[in-house]
Amino acid sequence: MKLTKPKNKLILINLIVLIGLLLVVELGLHIMFISTNNSRILNYASINQLYSNSLSVQYSPHRYLGYYPTPNWIKGSNVHNSAGFRGEEIAKPKPKDSYRIVCIGGSTTYTTSVEDYKDSYPFLLQTDLHEMGFNNVEVINAGVGNWSTWESLINLQFRLLDLEPDLLVVYHSTNDIQSRLVWPPETYLSDNSGRRVNSNRGLSYNWQDLLLEYSNILRIISIKMGVKTPNTALEKLDPSPDTYYLPKFIQQLHDKTYPSGIFVDTPVSEMLRVNKPVYFKRNMENIINVAKSRNIEIVLSTFAHCTLFENEFSNTPEYVKAYLEHNEIIKELAIQNQIACLDFAELFPNQKNLFTDGRHVNEKGSRLKANIFATFIAEYLDNKGLKKSFY
Repeated sequence: MKLTKPKNKLILINLIVLIGLLLVVELGLHIMFISTNNSRILNYASINQLYSNSLSVQYSPHRYLGYYPTPNWIKGSNVHNSAGFRGEEIAKPKPKDSYRIVCIGGSTTYTTSVEDYKDSYPFLLQTDLHEMGFNNVEVINAGVGNWSTWESLINLQFRLLDLEPDLLVVYHSTNDIQSRLVWPPETYLSDNSGRRVNSNRGLSYNWQDLLLEYSNILRIISIKMGVKTPNTALEKLDPSPDTYYLPKFIQQLHDKTYPSGIFVDTPVSEMLRVNKPVYFKRNMENIINVAKSRNIEIVLSTFAHCTLFENEFSNTPEYVKAYLEHNEIIKELAIQNQIACLDFAELFPNQKNLFTDGRHVNEKGSRLKANIFATFIAEYLDNKGLKKSFY
């Protein structure tokens, strides 16, 4: 039976009203996303909304580094300064009576697992050095989550030299081990492209991604259903190609299915055996050379981890062996370049109550870490005859 004209008209009106309501909801959601700093709400924002609201996300795109800490970002007691470093503002140019220490590394330097920046190990290092009489020492936290020596080398040249550091503290290892977990071997390259790709802010150009980028309603539904990853997730800024196998290794450890898939024929031990830490060594050498060329003192540190967490990838025999490899390289480079080396891995206790996982320290661990570094650096400065200038 054919619809009468009044019924056709009613359907058309209802359709127009529905479309109008959807447009109003879309507009309201858009305004909310670009004007709020509520992290739970922003989990559902689009990429463009996030970066038009510059204070909403912890990390932002960077033309050379991929991403870096968002300048002026604040979340509770966690703070980034205007230059994008965790902590308080940095005086430029450096005051004449200041001795500036810059700590570089990944999330273990940023101290991801503590919420208050004043509980991060670099800030506590500064506090401890002040209490030891080095009153004019300033410590800058230049650590960034998931950064390796690739990013720290670039960061040193493009951002850290402008801070005029007197001393560079280098704490790297675990993220460089991750960069070795690529396959086939020809994808293990000096530019780290087997591990990282250009994110393009996480937006590809297939029609599904474009639809979810511009439809707030569909994007919220997709994220709630687990079909789409929130754009606030770090992997959106730091995507990995199919040649990178740490995520599969972690998933199989969690599911207790390791080894399966690619790992049956090529286990993690084989990837690490073939992909030797040549680029970690080279990047560390270049960091040392850049610092030396600017008369910046250097302290290298071995990397400590906790072996007491279950189903933790960094506790596997393969990873433990890789940590030992990297720590030996660090010690060798210190000897070859006649620079100071803190054997932190030897000194820091293998105690579960100091960590949140196999790599990251909690507040208690951060305080102990800072104290160990402070004791070593205080002796280093004393041996250099520098302490008298800080009273």
